[in-house]
Amino acid sequence: MIAIVNTGSGNLRSVQKALELFYPEIKIIDTPKSISSADGMVLPGVGSFGDAVDTLNEIDLFEEVKELGKSIPVLGICLGMQILFERSEESPDATGLGLLRGEVLKLHPLNDTNVPHTGWNRLIPQQKEQKIENLKYAYFNHSYYCHPEDENVIDYSVIHGGKYPAIIQKRNILATQFHPEKSRESGEQVLKYFVRSVRQ
Repeated sequence: MIAIVNTGSGNLRSVQKALELFYPEIKIIDTPKSISSADGMVLPGVGSFGDAVDTLNEIDLFEEVKELGKSIPVLGICLGMQILFERSEESPDATGLGLLRGEVLKLHPLNDTNVPHTGWNRLIPQQKEQKIENLKYAYFNHSYYCHPEDENVIDYSVIHGGKYPAIIQKRNILATQFHPEKSRESGEQVLKYFVRSVRQ
Protein backbone atom coordinates (compact mmCIF):
# COMPACT_ATOMS: atom_id res chain seq x y z
CA MET A 1 0.00 0.00 0.00
CA ILE A 2 1.15 3.53 -0.81
CA ALA A 3 0.02 5.96 1.86
CA ILE A 4 -0.77 9.56 0.96
CA VAL A 5 -0.33 11.45 4.21
CA ASN A 6 -3.09 13.95 4.96
CA THR A 7 -1.08 17.10 5.62
CA GLY A 8 -4.21 19.23 5.41
CA SER A 9 -3.58 20.16 1.78
CA GLY A 10 -6.26 20.38 -0.88
CA ASN A 11 -4.74 18.23 -3.62
CA LEU A 12 -4.92 14.80 -1.97
CA ARG A 13 -7.47 13.32 -4.35
CA SER A 14 -5.69 14.52 -7.51
CA VAL A 15 -2.44 12.91 -6.31
CA GLN A 16 -4.32 9.72 -5.47
CA LYS A 17 -5.95 9.54 -8.91
CA ALA A 18 -2.59 10.11 -10.64
CA LEU A 19 -0.91 7.32 -8.67
CA GLU A 20 -3.79 4.89 -9.16
CA LEU A 21 -2.85 4.72 -12.85
CA PHE A 22 0.33 2.88 -11.86
CA TYR A 23 -0.35 1.20 -8.51
CA PRO A 24 -3.46 -0.67 -7.30
CA GLU A 25 -3.62 0.32 -3.65
CA ILE A 26 -3.40 4.01 -2.77
CA LYS A 27 -4.86 5.24 0.51
CA ILE A 28 -5.18 8.70 2.05
CA ILE A 29 -4.28 8.22 5.70
CA ASP A 30 -4.52 10.37 8.81
CA THR A 31 -3.83 8.01 11.73
CA PRO A 32 -0.66 6.30 13.00
CA LYS A 33 -2.28 2.87 12.78
CA SER A 34 -3.20 3.25 9.10
CA ILE A 35 0.32 4.21 8.03
CA SER A 36 2.14 1.41 9.82
CA SER A 37 1.70 -1.08 6.96
CA ALA A 38 2.69 1.32 4.16
CA ASP A 39 5.21 0.18 1.54
CA GLY A 40 5.63 3.74 0.26
CA MET A 41 4.66 7.18 1.47
CA VAL A 42 3.63 10.38 -0.32
CA LEU A 43 3.73 13.82 1.29
CA PRO A 44 1.63 16.11 -0.90
CA GLY A 45 1.24 19.76 -0.20
CA VAL A 46 -0.56 22.98 -0.92
CA GLY A 47 -0.40 25.55 1.86
CA SER A 48 2.11 26.72 4.43
CA PHE A 49 5.05 24.92 6.05
CA GLY A 50 3.84 25.67 9.58
CA ASP A 51 0.28 24.52 8.94
CA ALA A 52 1.44 21.21 7.44
CA VAL A 53 3.76 20.52 10.38
CA ASP A 54 0.99 21.46 12.85
CA THR A 55 -1.43 19.08 11.10
CA LEU A 56 1.01 16.17 11.34
CA ASN A 57 1.47 16.85 15.04
CA GLU A 58 -2.26 17.25 15.70
CA ILE A 59 -3.06 13.85 14.17
CA ASP A 60 -0.05 12.22 15.89
CA LEU A 61 1.70 11.46 12.62
CA PHE A 62 4.80 13.65 12.77
CA GLU A 63 7.05 11.12 14.53
CA GLU A 64 5.56 8.18 12.58
CA VAL A 65 6.23 9.90 9.26
CA LYS A 66 9.73 10.89 10.35
CA GLU A 67 10.59 7.33 11.40
CA LEU A 68 9.07 5.64 8.34
CA GLY A 69 10.74 8.20 6.12
CA LYS A 70 14.12 6.74 7.08
CA SER A 71 13.37 3.37 5.51
CA ILE A 72 10.50 3.19 2.98
CA PRO A 73 10.30 5.04 -0.37
CA VAL A 74 9.08 8.62 0.10
CA LEU A 75 7.74 11.06 -2.48
CA GLY A 76 7.49 14.69 -1.36
CA ILE A 77 5.48 17.02 -3.62
CA CYS A 78 5.82 20.83 -3.49
CA LEU A 79 5.08 21.70 0.17
CA GLY A 80 5.56 18.00 0.92
CA MET A 81 9.11 18.38 -0.39
CA GLN A 82 9.69 21.43 1.80
CA ILE A 83 8.58 19.83 5.08
CA LEU A 84 11.20 17.11 4.53
CA PHE A 85 13.76 19.79 5.41
CA GLU A 86 14.68 21.14 8.83
CA ARG A 87 13.23 24.65 8.75
CA SER A 88 11.58 27.31 6.58
CA GLU A 89 11.60 31.09 6.37
CA GLU A 90 7.83 30.83 5.89
CA SER A 91 7.30 29.50 9.42
CA PRO A 92 10.40 30.23 11.55
CA ASP A 93 8.92 28.67 14.68
CA ALA A 94 8.07 25.35 12.99
CA THR A 95 10.45 22.38 12.86
CA GLY A 96 10.37 20.24 9.75
CA LEU A 97 10.89 16.49 9.53
CA GLY A 98 14.64 16.90 9.03
CA LEU A 99 14.91 13.93 6.67
CA LEU A 100 16.85 16.24 4.35
CA ARG A 101 19.47 18.65 5.67
CA GLY A 102 18.96 22.29 4.76
CA GLU A 103 16.32 24.99 4.78
CA VAL A 104 13.47 26.46 2.77
CA LEU A 105 13.85 30.06 1.60
CA LYS A 106 11.54 32.64 0.08
CA LEU A 107 11.64 33.26 -3.66
CA HIS A 108 12.48 36.85 -4.57
CA PRO A 109 11.31 38.57 -7.77
CA LEU A 110 14.50 38.79 -9.81
CA ASN A 111 14.84 39.92 -13.43
CA ASP A 112 11.12 40.77 -13.70
CA THR A 113 10.01 37.31 -12.59
CA ASN A 114 6.83 36.91 -10.57
CA VAL A 115 6.30 35.38 -7.15
CA PRO A 116 4.69 32.94 -6.74
CA HIS A 117 6.34 30.92 -9.47
CA THR A 118 3.27 29.56 -11.24
CA GLY A 119 3.05 27.67 -14.52
CA TRP A 120 5.14 25.49 -16.79
CA ASN A 121 8.93 25.64 -16.72
CA ARG A 122 11.82 23.66 -18.13
CA LEU A 123 13.65 21.10 -16.00
CA ILE A 124 17.44 21.37 -16.16
CA PRO A 125 19.59 18.27 -15.49
CA GLN A 126 22.18 18.80 -12.76
CA GLN A 127 24.05 15.49 -12.76
CA LYS A 128 26.04 13.73 -15.48
CA GLU A 129 23.49 10.93 -15.29
CA GLN A 130 19.96 11.51 -14.03
CA LYS A 131 18.13 8.76 -12.18
CA ILE A 132 14.98 9.85 -14.01
CA GLU A 133 15.97 10.57 -17.59
CA ASN A 134 14.69 12.94 -20.25
CA LEU A 135 12.37 15.10 -18.19
CA LYS A 136 11.45 18.28 -20.05
CA TYR A 137 8.77 20.53 -18.56
CA ALA A 138 6.77 20.52 -15.33
CA TYR A 139 4.06 22.57 -13.64
CA PHE A 140 5.10 24.72 -10.66
CA ASN A 141 3.16 26.71 -8.08
CA HIS A 142 5.26 27.90 -5.12
CA SER A 143 6.65 30.95 -3.32
CA TYR A 144 9.45 29.17 -1.42
CA TYR A 145 12.30 26.92 -2.56
CA CYS A 146 14.51 24.30 -0.95
CA HIS A 147 18.17 24.94 -0.25
CA PRO A 148 19.87 21.62 0.64
CA GLU A 149 23.21 21.60 2.43
CA ASP A 150 24.49 19.04 -0.08
CA GLU A 151 23.98 20.21 -3.68
CA ASN A 152 24.80 16.71 -4.93
CA VAL A 153 21.25 15.62 -4.04
CA ILE A 154 19.81 17.94 -6.72
CA ASP A 155 18.85 15.90 -9.79
CA TYR A 156 17.08 18.65 -11.76
CA SER A 157 16.85 22.41 -11.30
CA VAL A 158 14.56 25.12 -12.64
CA ILE A 159 15.29 28.75 -13.49
CA HIS A 160 12.88 31.42 -12.32
CA GLY A 161 14.97 34.53 -11.73
CA GLY A 162 17.54 32.35 -9.98
CA LYS A 163 18.22 28.62 -10.20
CA TYR A 164 16.39 26.41 -7.70
CA PRO A 165 16.07 22.65 -7.06
CA ALA A 166 13.21 21.01 -8.95
CA ILE A 167 13.97 17.36 -8.08
CA ILE A 168 15.97 16.12 -5.12
CA GLN A 169 16.93 12.51 -4.49
CA LYS A 170 18.70 11.05 -1.50
CA ARG A 171 18.63 7.36 -0.65
CA ASN A 172 14.92 6.42 -0.33
CA ILE A 173 13.66 9.98 -0.74
CA LEU A 174 12.42 11.51 -3.99
CA ALA A 175 11.09 15.07 -3.81
CA THR A 176 9.74 17.45 -6.45
CA GLN A 177 9.09 21.18 -6.18
CA PHE A 178 6.64 20.85 -9.07
CA HIS A 179 3.35 18.95 -9.12
CA PRO A 180 3.80 15.63 -10.98
CA GLU A 181 0.03 15.06 -10.94
CA LYS A 182 -0.28 18.17 -13.15
CA SER A 183 2.87 17.75 -15.23
CA ARG A 184 1.75 15.34 -17.96
CA GLU A 185 4.60 13.27 -19.46
CA SER A 186 7.28 14.41 -17.02
CA GLY A 187 4.94 13.91 -14.09
CA GLU A 188 4.04 10.41 -15.23
CA GLN A 189 7.71 9.49 -15.47
CA VAL A 190 8.30 10.69 -11.90
CA LEU A 191 5.31 8.76 -10.55
CA LYS A 192 6.32 5.59 -12.42
CA TYR A 193 9.86 5.87 -11.04
CA PHE A 194 8.51 6.22 -7.52
CA VAL A 195 6.15 3.26 -7.94
CA ARG A 196 9.06 1.11 -9.19
CA SER A 197 10.98 1.94 -6.04
CA VAL A 198 7.99 0.85 -3.94
CA ARG A 199 7.72 -2.46 -5.81
CA GLN A 200 11.41 -3.32 -5.37
